Amino acid sequence: MKDKLGSIRTDIQRQSGSAVAAAGERSDRRGTLERWREQARSRPARGRAWTAAGRLEAVVTTAAMNEAELSAWCRSHGVYPQDLAKWRASATTALAAPEELRASPQATRADRKRIKELERELLRKDRALAETAALLGRGRMIGLEDRQCLSQEIGVAHAAGARLHQACEVVGIDLRTLQRWKAQEGLTAGDRRPHAVRPLPSHALSDSERAEIVRVANEPRFAAVPPA
Repeated sequence: MKDKLGSIRTDIQRQSGSAVAAAGERSDRRGTLERWREQARSRPARGRAWTAAGRLEAVVTTAAMNEAELSAWCRSHGVYPQDLAKWRASATTALAAPEELRASPQATRADRKRIKELERELLRKDRALAETAALLGRGRMIGLEDRQCLSQEIGVAHAAGARLHQACEVVGIDLRTLQRWKAQEGLTAGDRRPHAVRPLPSHALSDSERAEIVRVANEPRFAAVPPA
């Protein structure tokens, strides 16, 4: 009986010691986690919102550091070196005197010259574009009824206060076209180009030459030959 009681007592002591050790181990782990948490909270987090005063202080603090010290400081404060360089550039620009920010007379003169060159080039291209548009629109035949209708609509708009060239642009013709219609009876006789008598070119084929070409082309030897 005594042996059994001693064995039970030994088992209880062993289990109690294991429980105490486990509790102590958990307590140590909890303390380590708490210490890590406090260190993480006290260390600036990467990507945090730095205030203007904080950025200026960081620039002043790292101004005299070498590359190794600067890298260590950036790692400890959660800042990228390129961000610190941007802060330094912003501080330099903000503290610069107005004379330093002002462009030099040489740069201003060069900029004005460049602006004038670009303006002349733009004007030249606008004129070329207008001439091209006029050439593309030239030769377009407008029937007599359409001419009369357009002229009437433009007259109504002009009487209501619209400018002639703007009214012509709306209907798709040029002001000179309208003036030519009125001056050359274009509103009564219509377009005369289809009925115009044009001189015969000196190298034109005669009727006999045309007939000979047609006769030769219709010969049996050319029956299977496709047209050129």
